[in-house]
Amino acid sequence: MVQEDVRRPYVDFTYYKNDYGGTQIKTENDFKRVENISEAFVNQVTFGRIARLSSIVDSIKDAICCVADTVAVQNEKREAVVKSESNDGYSISYADAMNDTALHNEMYRAVRSYLANTGLLNRGWVKEYDDKQ
Repeated sequence: MVQEDVRRPYVDFTYYKNDYGGTQIKTENDFKRVENISEAFVNQVTFGRIARLSSIVDSIKDAICCVADTVAVQNEKREAVVKSESNDGYSISYADAMNDTALHNEMYRAVRSYLANTGLLNRGWVKEYDDKQ
């Protein structure tokens, strides 16, 4: 049975603003919405290893914040569907929202920039992380 990690959420809005230096997400409520998604994504691509760590290091927190920024920017683009509209020649330009595959790739790129050399993204067995009970 999988045990819930009591340290969640790993990142709060104060860390996002002050330590990570985030500027994309303006309010704590907006941050809470995307932080949950971001944390789940980072946990997925690290194969659940984060919950087994004795402490959450800044590189993991920064990866979650970077993914949160990516998700927040994408959400803004999806909400702003019409970018511009012209009346004479009837021309409408739509926002440049990514499709789900492109968003997933961008989120993974964000995680990889912080966790690439940690072993957390390794698909195989990693003694440092997988040997712990």
